[in-house]
Amino acid sequence: MTRPRNTGARAGTWSESKATNMRAYDPQHEEISRVIEKYYDEYMNVDEPIFRQMRLHDAFIMPVTLSEIQSVFQTIPKKFTDGLWAVFLLGGARKQEKSWSTFTYGRYGGNKIYLHPYPKKYLVREYSSPPKPHILMEYKRAGASVTEKPGKFIVEFTPGALRQFYLRDVLMHEIGHHVDRENFGKKPRRREESFAEWFATEYGFRLST
Repeated sequence: MTRPRNTGARAGTWSESKATNMRAYDPQHEEISRVIEKYYDEYMNVDEPIFRQMRLHDAFIMPVTLSEIQSVFQTIPKKFTDGLWAVFLLGGARKQEKSWSTFTYGRYGGNKIYLHPYPKKYLVREYSSPPKPHILMEYKRAGASVTEKPGKFIVEFTPGALRQFYLRDVLMHEIGHHVDRENFGKKPRRREESFAEWFATEYGFRLST
């Protein structure tokens, strides 16, 4: 089976709103483009998804391992991942660390899932106003500490909480996009994201991983 080369992830922000918005400047998407070219010959004819991890930049951490991702795939029904070509754990770059406004935890596109590494400097993050309630709920559900002080909110991820967040929320959100792939790019993006969020909520925290 020959697969088209133009199968990159659609650019989008995930960290604060999960809404997908095209960006004129998107250093994360630059890395995705390189990965597509590098591994195209590997995933183009396989019947099962490939799992690959990029070299990690020292400004980032990747909260999950390839073996943990593969364990999730063994836990969930195969019908959810049929037709998926690859899962990539990306490595990050200095200009990505400097561009928080375009940061996204994960992306889906072209039957592939991309998980971005998390900037170390944001393991503890202060907000002048709280994130949206459903975002705070997702952080807390994964085990992040949320503290309210006069004039600011502080969200702190431990390595364990960030791992849970990536495995049970971020990864499952992107799998949700794959499950809904027949509608991906065809219906309003709010509805796309709503389905993916529902999927992550419905299935992510039922995992035994």
